[in-house]
Amino acid sequence: MAGAATPRGIGVYTSRIVREWDDRHAAKEIAEYCEMACRHVALCVEGSKGWRAEPSVLADVADHLRAAGISPWVYALPSREAWQQPDVLADRLADAGESCGAIGWVPDVEEQARGLHGHVSRFRRRLTDRANERVSIGVTYYGRIPLAPPRGDAFPWAAILGWGWAGYQLYETAADRHAVRSRMATARTHWGADVIPHLATYQRRDGGDGAERLRSDIERTCIDDAGAVDVPGVWLWQDSTTDAAERAVLGAFSARAGW
Repeated sequence: MAGAATPRGIGVYTSRIVREWDDRHAAKEIAEYCEMACRHVALCVEGSKGWRAEPSVLADVADHLRAAGISPWVYALPSREAWQQPDVLADRLADAGESCGAIGWVPDVEEQARGLHGHVSRFRRRLTDRANERVSIGVTYYGRIPLAPPRGDAFPWAAILGWGWAGYQLYETAADRHAVRSRMATARTHWGADVIPHLATYQRRDGGDGAERLRSDIERTCIDDAGAVDVPGVWLWQDSTTDAAERAVLGAFSARAGW
């Protein structure tokens, strides 16, 4: 049974780094993570189109991260076909995490899992059984979280609500303080304080992007009405779309928050 703490501080999801990893680029990648005061890096181990990471590459990247004082994680965005074999899928994610010494495992539950309530529930049981007290499990997802799953809703809410810590993808909602804080409050009815907002560094539909947009998104999302930071951290999607100015914003906010 998983029992590790919810991660604190800044985390970032990666996609390109594992696919294109080269020791010659390691120093540059690590330096960029340090610029943003990054404490956690989630390595992609399985994609929605069937791609899977090589264990030897995962291990090499994880070693470089640990040497820089950054905690390695693993995450998967499974295909619909993968979700239909939940025990196999859970074992692949757990095996990948164990093989590189990741401190946490994060399934990304999105449209590919729609209508597969039983499969996702079985995946949850299997992955939880594979974890121990040193492994932190988080589940990341997008969309409006229901206070109670509506009857007939095809999304497998019942299988993920309250499981581990919540990585709430607020990529578009972060532009609206009322909306983002309201959705965070709803998420906390299921996870308590273990809700980590996930923000974007790519261009949003409204055209906003860049460091000033990210600074505003963080402040709208992570600061309460009294001016205090009331979240354990913030994670970003993704490393390859984060520039130097955005990294500076993240580093400054981390210092402000005491992460």
